[in-house]
Amino acid sequence: MTIDLSRRNYWDGAAASKVFTHPLDIALLARNVAPDALVVDYGCGQGRLCAELRNAGYDNVIGLDFSPAMIARAREAHPGIRFEVIGEAGPTLPDGTVDCVLLFAVLTCIPDDTSQRALSVQLHRLLKPDGILYLSDYPLQVDTRNADRYAKHAAAGEPFGVFMTEDGARVRHHTPEWLAGLFGAFERTESRKMEVVTMNGHRSDGFQWILKRPRP
Repeated sequence: MTIDLSRRNYWDGAAASKVFTHPLDIALLARNVAPDALVVDYGCGQGRLCAELRNAGYDNVIGLDFSPAMIARAREAHPGIRFEVIGEAGPTLPDGTVDCVLLFAVLTCIPDDTSQRALSVQLHRLLKPDGILYLSDYPLQVDTRNADRYAKHAAAGEPFGVFMTEDGARVRHHTPEWLAGLFGAFERTESRKMEVVTMNGHRSDGFQWILKRPRP
């Protein structure tokens, strides 16, 4: 997998100004992932979830992000947790060695089909058989403001659900059909809906899935 680093400048700038709020449901995690598991927060941002994991008794945690500024903030705020920058070739962790991956509001930051498919394949390879992918992201929203944005970008040939935020981030909300196909190699075992506040302060619908990599 090759990482598209073309949007790195935006997220480096966001490291000092944005607040990310997708909630980590520790009870949901604990039902599926043991405390001694290797947990990777892929797209960890400033390290908020890694700190929550450590406080909940998960000691084997790694935070990964392709933004050096995000990783610098995470290391400063949460010493003692391992944080690494994802390079162009992707994570350096060996395939089949990770017990659980958190993917929180990361798909929304990767708007194109090809990169999302590549990420799904990469995460499938990183996880052990029976490993867990804890996904948290945005479905299509039903309000007029978002519907107009989706339609504008779809008319320009982009996947439906892609739009540009007021401050210049190209992001994506997702149809159920796309998500089902994207994670077709996984088994979905749990799901829930919630409301979240976006990085720009808007209230939006969100969802969380527990996905399992099946045994061969």
